[in-house]
Amino acid sequence: MRFIHISDVHLGMEPDYGMSWSGARKEEIEHCLLRIIEYANTHKIDFIFISGDLFDGRPDMDRLESVDELFMKLHHTCVLYIAGSSDYMDQSSALNSYEFKAEVHVLGSPVDKRGTFSCVRQDYADINTDCLYFPEYDLDVYGVSCFKKTANVDPLEDIKVWNRNRTNVLLAYGGSGKNRPLDFAALKKSDFDYIALGMRHRYDVICRDKIIYPGSPEPLDESATGRHGFVLGYIENGRTGTEFVSFSDREYKTIEYPVHRFSTNDEVKDDLKRMLSKEGSGNIYTIRLVRLDGCEENYELSEALRNFNILRIEGEAFVRTDYDRYMKANTYNGFGRLLEAMNSANPLESDGVKLAVDMVIEESGINYNHNARMSDRQYDDSNNMVRARLMARKDNLENSHVMKDYKAAEEDYRVNPDVLDKLNNAWTEERKAVLAYKTAAHAVEQIEKDHRRKWIRVGVRTALIPLIIVCVVCIIYMPFAYMRMTKGAVSGAAGVIPFVGVMISALCFAIGYGISRYRDVRRKKQTGKSTLNQEIENARVLLDMWNNKVDELRKLRNEYQEMDRKRRNASDVYSESRQRAETCAGEIKRIDIAIKTLNEYKQIQ
Repeated sequence: MRFIHISDVHLGMEPDYGMSWSGARKEEIEHCLLRIIEYANTHKIDFIFISGDLFDGRPDMDRLESVDELFMKLHHTCVLYIAGSSDYMDQSSALNSYEFKAEVHVLGSPVDKRGTFSCVRQDYADINTDCLYFPEYDLDVYGVSCFKKTANVDPLEDIKVWNRNRTNVLLAYGGSGKNRPLDFAALKKSDFDYIALGMRHRYDVICRDKIIYPGSPEPLDESATGRHGFVLGYIENGRTGTEFVSFSDREYKTIEYPVHRFSTNDEVKDDLKRMLSKEGSGNIYTIRLVRLDGCEENYELSEALRNFNILRIEGEAFVRTDYDRYMKANTYNGFGRLLEAMNSANPLESDGVKLAVDMVIEESGINYNHNARMSDRQYDDSNNMVRARLMARKDNLENSHVMKDYKAAEEDYRVNPDVLDKLNNAWTEERKAVLAYKTAAHAVEQIEKDHRRKWIRVGVRTALIPLIIVCVVCIIYMPFAYMRMTKGAVSGAAGVIPFVGVMISALCFAIGYGISRYRDVRRKKQTGKSTLNQEIENARVLLDMWNNKVDELRKLRNEYQEMDRKRRNASDVYSESRQRAETCAGEIKRIDIAIKTLNEYKQIQ
């Protein structure tokens, strides 16, 4: 029996939310599951064990249906799945009622799945520990799903194997110190052939070939460094073998880069670019600058490395804490007055003044002198150089891609802010026009039928009155005819009068019908069209008018939909770019304060 063991997939999760790559990461997680399914088909895997947290939250019916469609791509593999703390099964969980069309068994769910794989729920299965028996493999699979988010008890405390003659596999979730702690020593001594655990996001072997955390197939956060994928294993003749298969699209990596006092910004930038390109441009990096030999340099790396996935750069700016040393050494000179300005600055401007002080120290190089004193001439030269550097930095920030992207996104976002109202109105008007069009189309279909019914009504009304008169005359005449017949008088009038009445009725009907037809023919000579054709033409004109109206409104609605799509896309881009632009604007403001401060203290008093 061959199996794949995965856990902590977290479908629906968007790692590193707010970063430029977070949307792609969400799709990669689902795509990774699809690739595992394809791997199972290619290598004819018998079982896929999922030990918790398939979903990043409790799934609804729609989410289960979409995952069911994925699992239906499996050709000859059975999926056994337990719920974890993220997708736990309480009484309201959709997992309690959804029946997978694919060969998926949710251990702990009351749904009794019947599929192509012959299996039986064992009598010793209970509400806490489910157990399915697969006769073809002589396999018992035990599963302990989570029924609430957290629990401070060992869920496997009383677990045991009921039939040691079979192959026995356990799916469980836990292993945290406070949330579902596990007794690994007891599990190592148990009679299970394999224990598939879930909860930890990194690959972790507790007992070789027996107790394993596969980790998440795709890394989910910066703490989940190292390889990610799944456990591939087999159980044959009482022996279990496993191997880890790396399968993730990318990794989280931490780069520690040493810098010293002579490391220039360009050197560090170029070295990091080479290192990141070698490690892989798709990976997600945390860069940590390790300062050696008292390095107090400040580095500007974020902009230069923006084409890589940089989660964070630590140590980019040197945090100075030894200002008292410089205050004592520069009591009555120009630099001392700048230090006094830093100490007395209001909280809104203190960062900018501190920037000016730090850059003057860095430019002068007194931080590497023992006495830390700065001459007035040295201060004046450093002041001028720092102001020039700050002006150049400000210009770079104002013309950076961050500000340009923000302005472009803001322009797209600000265009037609009321487009949603226009779209709703267009939808309403289009629905009204469609209804009117359908009404007009129905009217066209009914005209001929109505016309036939009209002529029938004309004929009936024309013949009805004389027919009633004839009937009344006949009723009045019949007693007299009867009396004459009883007296022996024979007269042909008794038969003639009804006949004449019927003929009169027919004549009246013909005259009435003829008059109506004559009027219709006369109308046709005057207008060139009969009443029927005129009505049909008028109805078709109205139908064409509403059809054109529907087309116009649909075209307008599509335009508004496209504008709304752009607005919504721009909203996401605008939100992200605005956050970056606000950071950039904050730095520009800080630079402005630093320049202003240096201008105020540039002349030696």
